[in-house]
Amino acid sequence: MADLLVIAYPTEAKAEEVRSRLLGMQQEYLIQLGDAVVAARGALGGKLSDAGINDQFMRDVAANLDSGHAALFLLIRKMTADKVMAELQGAGGTVMRSSFDETKEQALRDALAGAQAVAASAPAAG
Repeated sequence: MADLLVIAYPTEAKAEEVRSRLLGMQQEYLIQLGDAVVAARGALGGKLSDAGINDQFMRDVAANLDSGHAALFLLIRKMTADKVMAELQGAGGTVMRSSFDETKEQALRDALAGAQAVAASAPAAG
């Protein structure tokens, strides 16, 4: 079973940059993508596959983006979560939709935001 992930970015260029990074990770066998598509208001970029994400779903989500913003749609078949999260550290973006469980989704949000190790694990100052 694959997981669906939709991340919004302030520009199409930033969404394409992250897509390229993920495709690079796929070459290193850190992630296996069924589909990776960038959509800006009404326009879809990237290779669309018949077995991938529903085109109408992508158009519907893209129609709700702010002008100039873009969404990166990912259909993730498998991934080495810790290595992928580390690679995406500080990449920015906002998770719009996800089929991940709450723990995995929060870890992804933290990685995109650039959050470092949980403060509770650091020694207390004092």
